[in-house]
Amino acid sequence: MNKKGAVHKAIRTYWSYVIPYLLLLLIFSNSNLNPNELLIWIYLAVIPMALAAYFVYITKTLKNEMLVLTSSKTEDATENLK
Repeated sequence: MNKKGAVHKAIRTYWSYVIPYLLLLLIFSNSNLNPNELLIWIYLAVIPMALAAYFVYITKTLKNEMLVLTSSKTEDATENLK
């Protein structure tokens, strides 16, 4: 795969969001906060779901890119047989 492609950039972006989130999760896990606060629910539920949705988008893009590469190689192979 091309290391300067859109998928590679998307994976870097994904990890640039995940690593700070995990670090902040570790820091705030030791704090004494009220579990009924809306911000805690957003931090523990909404942000991970958004990150997961972005990862699904990345894998779908990668799958489509791989299918294009596979189909082009198959077409090349069938042309060589003729």
